[in-house]
Amino acid sequence: VLLQMSCRGDGAAFVVPDSGDLADVMASYYTLFAAEIDPDDVNPMWTRYREYNSGNFVASVCKGAFNRKLLEETGITSLFGVVCADLTEDHITAIDGSTNGLDA
Repeated sequence: VLLQMSCRGDGAAFVVPDSGDLADVMASYYTLFAAEIDPDDVNPMWTRYREYNSGNFVASVCKGAFNRKLLEETGITSLFGVVCADLTEDHITAIDGSTNGLDA
């Protein structure tokens, strides 16, 4: 039944024995997911929030890091991981003169 449900929803089903490594199996889902992504279509993701302790606004930006060499050689997309940075809006304004576009 679970296999049928995952197939109907264009998902993936994995059988993990009791002694199996559930963490590795769960992580392998991202390998499958990343194979469908064209790295050139991936844009940075910005998130704006207020930092709890200081009350300052912070902008976080994250972007996937892909194995471009493998893609060029085989046509297979492989995700290395995700790279992120957090910057206070004061810091962004000091460098750029503005925080326009952070709410987008």
